[in-house]
Parts: sequence; structure tokens; C-alpha cells
Amino acid sequence: MLDRLLSRFSSWTSLSFTRAESRLRRFDTDCRDERGAITIEYILIIALIAIIIISLFLVLLWPMLEEEWN
Repeated sequence: MLDRLLSRFSSWTSLSFTRAESRLRRFDTDCRDERGAITIEYILIIALIAIIIISLFLVLLWPMLEEEWN
């Protein structure tokens, strides 16, 4: 009976290690997959450029706009 229990425990632990190893491999391949990163980087760069352009126009043109409103 003890042998059968140890055999089941051994098979359970080896199965657990195999599952953990496959999860780690899948996680590693998911981490290395950077297909979506390029799109996000381009969006952030475009947003930053837009913020800079809007800020420059407001800073440089604000005195002219303020005079027209008064």
C-alpha cells in the first residue's frame, strides 16, 4: 500500500513539474512576443508630438489671441 501511495505521489509531482515547465515556456514565449509593442510606441510618440505642437502654439500665439478677445 505504501508503494502504491508513493507511486501516485511520484506521478503527481512529476505531472505538476511538467505542467509548471510548460507554463513557464509559454510565459517566456509570450514575454518575447513584441508584436503589439510597436503600435503602442508609435501612438505614444504621436501623442507626445501633438502635445508639444499644441503647447508651442499656445505659448507663442497666446499674446495675439488674448489681444483679439479684449
